[in-house]
Amino acid sequence: MYIPDIIKKKRDGKSIRKEDFEFIINGYVNNKIPDYQVSSFLMACFINGLSKKETYFLTETMMKSGNMYDFSDIDGIKVDKHSTGGVGDKVSIPLAPLLASLGFYVPMVSGRGLGHSGGTLDKLESINGFNVNLSAKKFKTILKNEQVVMAGQTEKFVPADKKLYALRDVSGTVESIQLITASIMSKKMSEGIDSLLLDIKQGNGAFMKTAKQAKMLAESMYEIGIKFNKKMIYAITDMSQVLGSTAGNGIEILESMEILKGENKNRAYHLVREFAAMIMIKNSIEKSKKDAYKKIDYCINKGYAFEKFLKMIKAQGGNIDTLKRSDLLCNKRVEIKAEKNGYLKGMDTYNIGIALIYLKAGRFTKKDIIDHKTGVYVHKQIGDRVKKRDTVFTVYHNGDYVKAMNILKNVFYIGSKKCNSPKLIKIEKV
Repeated sequence: MYIPDIIKKKRDGKSIRKEDFEFIINGYVNNKIPDYQVSSFLMACFINGLSKKETYFLTETMMKSGNMYDFSDIDGIKVDKHSTGGVGDKVSIPLAPLLASLGFYVPMVSGRGLGHSGGTLDKLESINGFNVNLSAKKFKTILKNEQVVMAGQTEKFVPADKKLYALRDVSGTVESIQLITASIMSKKMSEGIDSLLLDIKQGNGAFMKTAKQAKMLAESMYEIGIKFNKKMIYAITDMSQVLGSTAGNGIEILESMEILKGENKNRAYHLVREFAAMIMIKNSIEKSKKDAYKKIDYCINKGYAFEKFLKMIKAQGGNIDTLKRSDLLCNKRVEIKAEKNGYLKGMDTYNIGIALIYLKAGRFTKKDIIDHKTGVYVHKQIGDRVKKRDTVFTVYHNGDYVKAMNILKNVFYIGSKKCNSPKLIKIEKV
């Protein structure tokens, strides 16, 4: 095969065969095809789009570029959840052990922060000693023993995605629905799972800004999952404000523990509960959400969900004695207060994420070092009544907070008329 011919074919809007994808992707992973040719191919895919069949071929080829997990010898239902990311989105951290306490096996391959959006691995690394870099053998052992494991991908796990994403990031081809689909689903379909819930965030703090974009991405990934014979669910959820009470790393671990204990029943708690119910219904564990809620609440109230969380931490080398507030959060803090009476009518959630990067809770570059103890506590949600001098945000910092403060002072809007809180789940497909 001749690479320029494949590029020209896609450039001219013609269909790409499975063999073409295999030739390009495998050649790139094995360093036989240079960046500039693959960049050109990706741009042609970006401009002309990929058909459903082409998206499937690309996903399958990326999956087979490395090792895939096989948990067929584990007798139980294997499930996972993927979020497209947002500010304060710690849902995976309490959801995974909750699902394990309900009898599921949860082999969760997670990622790091991307742009303004936080990453599950960065949050988990707030816990002293917690190891997210597990070999495939260790990953499977923990899954068998504890029913839940949360780690990053190994070098041999879907290596095509790692290389292609880095290239897309610098070649202006990130925002393609089909390329995003192949990127996410190549990893999720390689996890050895039976069922997957997709959480597509939509709003000013999400990568999908509009309902139309979110629905297109949700349907695209859902269809790929069905083709791989997985039990699929998707939910399009609100990201027009920080999800829950906190945003950061260690501070989100603290909130996750409160959720697992049933101590903080905010929007993040309700989303965790809804997702667990959806997964139970999809996998025929319960017939109705009412019955699912009873079992979920039982596992939380009896401490079983939190116990699974602690067992996972121990199994992955974490020190459960360092889960105290002083271990996870800076002791320095400043408050941002409202300057007038009214109702909180909106947040610039994207710029809250940027402020967190200035606090070193996120990264501007891959080389940046995370400060796991910085973060923001959110006292008000959209629709709440606000009085002058009420605290809207508490900022936990290590001394370098001026830039973040200047941003956070201007990211919430107070109006005179009462408004409703945005609907948490906009669309769900179970």
